Amino acid sequence: LDGDAAAAAVAAELDGLLSKTVQAASLLITPSNDVASIEVLNDLTAQVVPGGVLVELGDFYSGEQRRLLFKIEVPAMAGLGLAQVAQFEFTFVSIPELEAHTITVPVSVNVVPQDVAQARVPNVEVQREKLIQDVQQAKRASESALRDGDVTSARTTLSRAWDQLRSAPGAETDSGVVEELEFIEHTIASLEADGLSETDLARSGLSMSASRTRRARGYTTRTQGGQAS
Repeated sequence: LDGDAAAAAVAAELDGLLSKTVQAASLLITPSNDVASIEVLNDLTAQVVPGGVLVELGDFYSGEQRRLLFKIEVPAMAGLGLAQVAQFEFTFVSIPELEAHTITVPVSVNVVPQDVAQARVPNVEVQREKLIQDVQQAKRASESALRDGDVTSARTTLSRAWDQLRSAPGAETDSGVVEELEFIEHTIASLEADGLSETDLARSGLSMSASRTRRARGYTTRTQGGQAS
């Protein structure tokens, strides 16, 4: 690494550090007595604590967007109308003030009769995000297959994931879905080459791991250390 390149790398890293706006962020999910279970669908560190589930989110950078997905199981409720089923408590330390903040948001559902509930249309955006998270699990399975040298299984798993994601409502216009589809296409193509070496398989596995880690943790855009990832 020459001097100019080293200086540029250090400058980029400093730029990323200076753009940090939040550190030590966490989300506490406190369910009501009506909730049967809570599931964090992103690959995040979560633990059961007194009163709920604590999800560690880490640091945030200027302009960063993250999308998190939770599954809250609520059995049939006797009363109709608006009912709070959980509370989200977002805690973080702002930079550079180093001040602690807490934002509390209630999560409510509108309880309706069964025939009305059955006629409801699922939220398209949530459906797409669920499919994207399913794709991350497919990447994990493909990584495992590549470590075992089973290229055929890796390709098959990725192809099935591509088919499922391609069928998502509005897939052709959602940038996150398009990005995932293009990544899978590129990875499958690289695994169809003749004479793949162990180094080639390892490189594909690392590429999937990096992509999976970013998307499974909810990152849609992130600039850190002078580079977008």
